[in-house]
Amino acid sequence: MTEEEEIKINLSKINFRIRLIAFILPLILIIGYWSGWFVLPLSGLVLWISANPGSFVIALVAFIIAMLLIFKSIDAESGGLFTLAMIVLISPLFIIPFVDILAKSAVAQSLQVVYLNKMPELYGIYRLIPLPTAYAYASDRIQIPTHTIYFDESYLYYIGKRPVYNWLIEPEGFLNEITRTPVGAVFIYGDVYPPEVKIVKQRIEWGLHNIKLTPLLADTLAFELTIRGAFGKEVLWQDVADVLHNGKVLQVVPVVRYEMRFPGALPVIEKYFIVYPNGTIKSVSPQEVARLHVPVLPEEVARKWVECLRLKNWVQAVFYHNTFVIRDVGDNPQPYLLLDKNGHPWWTFVAEPPGNTYSAYMLILVDAMSTAPKIYIYKFKRPEIGISKVQSYVMKAHPNWAWDQLLIQEPMPSYFNHTLMWKVTITTADSRGLVSVDFLNATSGTVKSFPVKGKVTAESLLFELKSGIPTKNVTKGEVTLQQVLQKIEKLKKELNELEKLVKELVKTKK
Repeated sequence: MTEEEEIKINLSKINFRIRLIAFILPLILIIGYWSGWFVLPLSGLVLWISANPGSFVIALVAFIIAMLLIFKSIDAESGGLFTLAMIVLISPLFIIPFVDILAKSAVAQSLQVVYLNKMPELYGIYRLIPLPTAYAYASDRIQIPTHTIYFDESYLYYIGKRPVYNWLIEPEGFLNEITRTPVGAVFIYGDVYPPEVKIVKQRIEWGLHNIKLTPLLADTLAFELTIRGAFGKEVLWQDVADVLHNGKVLQVVPVVRYEMRFPGALPVIEKYFIVYPNGTIKSVSPQEVARLHVPVLPEEVARKWVECLRLKNWVQAVFYHNTFVIRDVGDNPQPYLLLDKNGHPWWTFVAEPPGNTYSAYMLILVDAMSTAPKIYIYKFKRPEIGISKVQSYVMKAHPNWAWDQLLIQEPMPSYFNHTLMWKVTITTADSRGLVSVDFLNATSGTVKSFPVKGKVTAESLLFELKSGIPTKNVTKGEVTLQQVLQKIEKLKKELNELEKLVKELVKTKK
């Protein structure tokens, strides 16, 4: 090789490196600008490690062994060692799912389980309006083309016995997200039909979707919360509640940390961030959000605890199917936030056996106003209709209805008069209209139906159910004795009116 050729090769290498730097440097700058200079990705990595310590150890050991084998294969020029290194490198993909089972089992050991001797009284009836109907009414009231509400970003809490759905009115589309801010919130009161809709117009600095372009970075609420104490912790964006307090729309954002229970980690609520309309962000303890009527324990944490409990005895659960499953029906998954007879809120699950058995197996309750990892369980003493089969019983009770134009929404357990009832709401296909509120007796399979005509309140329905006032009682499509008696009374009244008319006609002719 001549000196001239060697110079050309060196220049070619230099040019390649310059081009590589010219490509990589802008890419790093772009990613850094939009990720808060890698603060958000690093926070996500630390969070994954803290939430999955066992999986992290497996992945780290596999990576170290694979790198050692690769270096050794280069020195020895051995293709076999390189192949072995690749096998070791991908082995965590097959090992981690098993480690995850052991991790959930370890977490379940730290959960306190209390078994109840009797079924607690619960009132799913207060949630008269299902989430899709609340969303339909809320979206109908928004007349701003640049803004919208997002179905999955609703949360529910109670003010007294009134359930409140809530959404922030957010900018829609990328250009609107970087140039506009939220313009208020919409609140739907779910214990009355037609639902009460309250729109609060207010300029709000931070939402879940708006982005502020600054010279340094693309600033977001996620970045602001991360640098204020959420680094390496989980922000539960799906459990953000919007609250109207002293005329201001506040966003209540839960933050979860993970306590190691090797090979797993127990999620516990650490704190809440309250985001004010002017952009001020305040960190508060979980107990402080109770004054805002927001559940102290987020829904997501309760669900994770119960999912871990499923695998407490992982040998029985995996190999013998001796466990339970939480089946979700419709658009709104379990748990449901329900009130007991004292007005106390509980995250409520109805568990079923695994496989093709669909009877109600256990009622699982988690106190929504406590952060203690404590779960209450009531095991049904007799076969009860499970959540998975509610729809078929209700459809069978109304054989002549046009079910292709109707939806059966949100089967929720209610227990009163020593009877487990499933409350379902039957709506039109677009969820906007309530057709009927039905109660399925989970023991007998009978259905008590309340057709919706005019204004209906949860309190009035509860009164009718408890007092036994005659209603349309449907059992397997048959006409009941009560219905026949009602029709006879109606015919008697009509005959009496006809007799009076005949007498009046005779008098006028005389």
